Amino acid sequence: MKNQRQSAAPDTPPNDEKLAKSGGGYIPPESQIGERIRKRRAEIGDGLGIEDLSRLCKSYDPEGKGVSRATIFRYEAGQGLPGARELRILCDALDMSANELLLGAESKAMHSKTSALAMLLEEWVTTMASEAEHRGILRGKKSGDMVRHELIYKAKHPPKT
Repeated sequence: MKNQRQSAAPDTPPNDEKLAKSGGGYIPPESQIGERIRKRRAEIGDGLGIEDLSRLCKSYDPEGKGVSRATIFRYEAGQGLPGARELRILCDALDMSANELLLGAESKAMHSKTSALAMLLEEWVTTMASEAEHRGILRGKKSGDMVRHELIYKAKHPPKT
């Protein structure tokens, strides 16, 4: 009986490094962050360059530092992973969730709950905006999408110095 227990499969997840070295075929999802950043850059507008993304990141960083183009290049080359601060800024700039950037996709359960909540929230915001507009409160205000498009445009077309 003792031998059976020793040969039983462990309850812990496999060691990523051992599997990768042994040719086990397992690729940790976080190792694909660079590819996901590159792919998302291509999808935004007519495509963002690394320099453009770096400037856009500054717009989403309260400290105004952003993420440097050298750091973004390293992430895309698979030579490092973002820390919490960089992850938050990249997610905001790329308009993706941390799950999507780290793991490659939202979990189905989370996505369906988020979608339902987003629909309710959108309906509520639309109703509130329509009431506010009717009362004249929102005249001259820009929508979130317009602000985001403006930030992307400014990142792609910086002022000439």
